[in-house]
Amino acid sequence: IHLRHSSGGLETIPFSEMSHITNHSRDYSVTEIQLTVAHTADFEKVERCLQNVFLKMKEDNFFKFFIRGDLKLSGVKKIDLWGVEFGADIPTITDPSRKFTNEFNRQLAKELRKNNIPMPCGEALLHKSKVYGSVASVED
Repeated sequence: IHLRHSSGGLETIPFSEMSHITNHSRDYSVTEIQLTVAHTADFEKVERCLQNVFLKMKEDNFFKFFIRGDLKLSGVKKIDLWGVEFGADIPTITDPSRKFTNEFNRQLAKELRKNNIPMPCGEALLHKSKVYGSVASVED
């Protein structure tokens, strides 16, 4: 049997050394949140928005049962032409229909608008037009 650790390590156990197997992680998964905002966004405000939505979801009578642990902010994961990407993980039960993730994203969008967090769309498209020479030209 091959078992992969979340850090990437691989453990191989011969069948002859095993007598009983219990899957303790069967009902455990992690919901990954990835959020890209404009380069001009206030990073502390972005993290507060993520935290606020998590707390709302924890208090919700339906979605609180999905949550199995605390929000773990990864901070800034990537900076590129499109913007600044933030990451966060939430330990949850398995959710093949993505109800929890979809609701988290919906509430996060509302929270970001409420806090005037700029999204990367327009800025990134202008830069992409200049850099990659798309069909539509953009003049300064």
